[in-house]
Amino acid sequence: MEITGYIASIFIGISLGLIGGGGSILTVPVLVYLFGIGAEMSTAYSLFIVGSTALVGGIRNATLGNVNYKTAVVFTIPAFIAVYATRAYLVPAQPPPERPQESCIRAYARDRCIGCAQCDAARWSVVTSLG
Repeated sequence: MEITGYIASIFIGISLGLIGGGGSILTVPVLVYLFGIGAEMSTAYSLFIVGSTALVGGIRNATLGNVNYKTAVVFTIPAFIAVYATRAYLVPAQPPPERPQESCIRAYARDRCIGCAQCDAARWSVVTSLG
């Protein structure tokens, strides 16, 4: 399953490079369903992965003189406020996941599922989303 995750990560990188955005919305499901990382930790990893990619591109464009710093500040401040508010208030307010479903999906993501109905549904959704 990890190889599928790495292949999906390559496609995320290609799409992020071509489109210029949308990496987080693609990275979180790959981290959760293909690598078996929890949803809350996946959002933090996604922020690091996409942020470091954006930092490399931003530094390159800044050295070329293509960055309008006033516009960057106008977009950065509301983004920081939204991320802080979401992590401080919305994420803790979510109910905890049901244990059988969570362990079943994680077991499927690690190729250790014994074939229950929940994993069959998860397997079908992963296959249809990748194919």
